[in-house]
Amino acid sequence: AEGTGFVAAVVSADAVADALSRAVEAWRETDRRNEIIRRGMTVDWSWSGPASRYVSLYQEVMSAGR
Repeated sequence: AEGTGFVAAVVSADAVADALSRAVEAWRETDRRNEIIRRGMTVDWSWSGPASRYVSLYQEVMSAGR
C-alpha cells in the first residue's frame, strides 16, 4: 500500500521467485500497477540528498582527523 517496487526479503532463489510472482500479480491488476507507478513518480530519486550527506560525512571525517 505504500511501496514503489518489490523486495526479496532474503537472498535466495525462493525469495526472488516470490518477489517476481508478486510483481507479475500486481502488473495484471491495472489499478494496483498504476498506484505503484504513481507512488514511484513522487519519490525524489536524484542524487541531491545523498550527495549532500556524503559531503557532510566527508567533512566530518576530515575534521575528526585534525
